[in-house]
Formats: sequence, C-alpha cells, structure tokens
Amino acid sequence: MFEFWCKLIDDPAALSAIFISCLALIFTIYSGWKDRKHKQLTVRPLICGLSRTTHGSIELNLINNGFGPAILTNITYKTEMDLYTSPLYAIEDLISRHLGTKYFLNTETIYFHSINNHIIESNGGKIQIFKSPIKPFDHFAKKNYHKILSEMTITVKYKDLYGNSYTKIIDDEPL
Repeated sequence: MFEFWCKLIDDPAALSAIFISCLALIFTIYSGWKDRKHKQLTVRPLICGLSRTTHGSIELNLINNGFGPAILTNITYKTEMDLYTSPLYAIEDLISRHLGTKYFLNTETIYFHSINNHIIESNGGKIQIFKSPIKPFDHFAKKNYHKILSEMTITVKYKDLYGNSYTKIIDDEPL
C-alpha cells in the first residue's frame, strides 16, 4: 500500500487526475443539492385570501398564487373571543355580536366548504370557503359582511409537494 502512494506522488499526472476527479465529485454533489433546492422553491405554493362581492352574492376564497399545488391541512377562524374550525360559527358569532340578530344570515342558502386535506392547484387555483347570496341592492348587508369578514382572522396551514409546511395568517389583508 505504501508503494502505491509513493508511485502516486512520483506521477504528477495521476495525482492531478485524482485531484480533478475529487473536485468533480464535490461539484456534482453540490450542484445536485442546489438543483433540488431550486426545484423546491419553484413549486412553492403561495396562499392569499380574497373576498368578492358580485351582483347577487358575497364570497370568501383562498387563492394559490404560487407555482406549486397547496395541500391544505388545517384552517381556523378566529374572532375577538373564540377560535373556530368552521366559518359558519365564526360568522354567526360576529353577526350576533355586531348586529344582535341573524337577519341576513340564512344558513340554508350559505355555502361552506370543508377544507382539510384539499388541494388547491397552482397558479391561480382557488377554493371557495364561504358564499352567501344577498339582494343586489342591499348595501347594508354588503357593508356588514365586509366588516364582519375583516374582523375575522383566518389561519391557513398547508404543505407543498415536498412536505414543507407553511402557515398563512389572513388578517391585515383587505377582504
């Protein structure tokens, strides 16, 4: 074994070849690691909330503006007092606190979506959390819905394709 190392030291071409091979191996491993990191970032989901009023309804959507799908794991709705897993109870709580009545909340016509383990497709994919029909010219109801939705903090927990977990808190965004 000692003779092998002595011959290697005496032959600069062999020593250079081993050195270059080691550098190439290190560079290949580093490049693979950087490439994997880059791919993880390019398929990262980016969730945001959006409230929209159309001619006959008001709705609350989660939109994925990232380049990879978002796998929703948990959504909670927080009011001043309580934490809810359903938007129905959170909205009922806020309405009863602000208006003292549930006059425009007809739970038979309101659409709530079960969210957990749902996948939102990438680049503009959306899921509707809440939708309620309102009379087209009922500005009082629209104003109150916007006030109520803006006082609710929504915490969305989701994962990407690689299993990395993310949390998005929607409270300061205008809903």
